[in-house]
Amino acid sequence: MILYSINKMFTLNVLEKIFFLLIIGLVALSCDQFNKKEDNSVDELITSAILLDQLNPSLYDCSGTNWNFEAFLDSGPRTVCTQCHNDIARTQGLVITDYSLVRNRVVPGNPTGSLLYIKITEGNMRAYATSSIQRGAYCWIRAGAQN
Repeated sequence: MILYSINKMFTLNVLEKIFFLLIIGLVALSCDQFNKKEDNSVDELITSAILLDQLNPSLYDCSGTNWNFEAFLDSGPRTVCTQCHNDIARTQGLVITDYSLVRNRVVPGNPTGSLLYIKITEGNMRAYATSSIQRGAYCWIRAGAQN
């Protein structure tokens, strides 16, 4: 195919050659973009989460609960997340019931700028996080991420 394309190029006029090279370049570029592995870099996730929060600043109703760390854990992480993020497995160095380890992954008052919230809403943990866990994390962080 490539050999045919090169042979064909020698029989074309200048404008046809330019057009032909442009098409070949676009095809190569689209193939490169198609084959790229999904990149969930933290910066991209933070940017998209911040934009989402700016579009809809009231993602969850956080009223009616004193959003401390225990309330966050009661929203689901204590049962769901501890299957991997426990004292024994310590997946990614996180024990979900350890306040200081979890607190290091949040920006108090800013859920959409917090790695924990980003991971459970847009990152690789979103498949495991229920809407209750997402709401709990959002409300706890928004309330200041207090113990």
